Amino acid sequence: MLGLNPTMPQKLAGFRSDPPRSEPLAIHAMPVASATADPPDEPAHDSAVFHGFRVTPNTSLNVLAPAPNSGVFDLA
Repeated sequence: MLGLNPTMPQKLAGFRSDPPRSEPLAIHAMPVASATADPPDEPAHDSAVFHGFRVTPNTSLNVLAPAPNSGVFDLA
């Protein structure tokens, strides 16, 4: 019965031990921040650019006639 008893490689490998502990690392001092220029307070320029679909409200006032009721069925 090959399908009922699959061989499991983890059982065939034998006893497994934990890996050796790693040695703790010494804490390093934070590096000194490099001198960089401050960013500008205001952006370089503002430009109005279209970035998507134009959406306008649906304000058209269309009056539609009521749909005929064709689903009426009389059993009398």
